[in-house]
Amino acid sequence: MKRKILIVEDDPVHQSHLVRLVTRLGHDPVPLASGQDALDAIMKRRDPSIAAVLLDLVMPELDGMGVITRLRAAGYHTPIIVLVKPTAIDSALAAIADQVFVMIYDQHTE
Repeated sequence: MKRKILIVEDDPVHQSHLVRLVTRLGHDPVPLASGQDALDAIMKRRDPSIAAVLLDLVMPELDGMGVITRLRAAGYHTPIIVLVKPTAIDSALAAIADQVFVMIYDQHTE
């Protein structure tokens, strides 16, 4: 069974790149465009085939840190990999405190 990787990214270009990457790695990408979409997919469905979450930290309305905080408070412990630009290291450090992985994403190295 293919494992699902949630891709929570509001930028359609970045989301498209990540979908291709996850597909090439042999997983089933599930693209989502907002933090609220991620919470709905994770907390309401409780899908056991979700292996990990790729999560953008900077999104309108509910940002990545808000998603992390709510998931951890609800007892959700599936691996989360946050996506940050090199200029957002402070956000990455805050995410590390919540026991998530950090991937520095530079759009010029795609």
